[in-house]
Amino acid sequence: MGHLIVFDPRNGYFTEFIEIPNWKTKGLFGSMVWGMNFDKYGNLWFTDEVNNAIWRYFVSEHKFEMYKVPTRGAYPAFIEFDSEGNVWFSEIFGKKLGVLYPTFSRK
Repeated sequence: MGHLIVFDPRNGYFTEFIEIPNWKTKGLFGSMVWGMNFDKYGNLWFTDEVNNAIWRYFVSEHKFEMYKVPTRGAYPAFIEFDSEGNVWFSEIFGKKLGVLYPTFSRK
């Protein structure tokens, strides 16, 4: 089981624990998330090493979308967006630079 945890810096407390559906883990350690970034619509994107995937979390709708990385064992790491709204990410073990062309909408 994996979660996104929302921290409120004003009061210093964690305010929300959002369960990620179908989150795979490796034993007690879980999956490493190296990159997180918000798109221009306020949706949160993050990497997932165990699922070999990039996730998008629609903050206002509380919905998740997972994009599997086609390179086997790629270990996606960091995420950045270009001016067209494409999602660029690095692959640590895949030794590639990947790109997603998602439909950018609030959904």
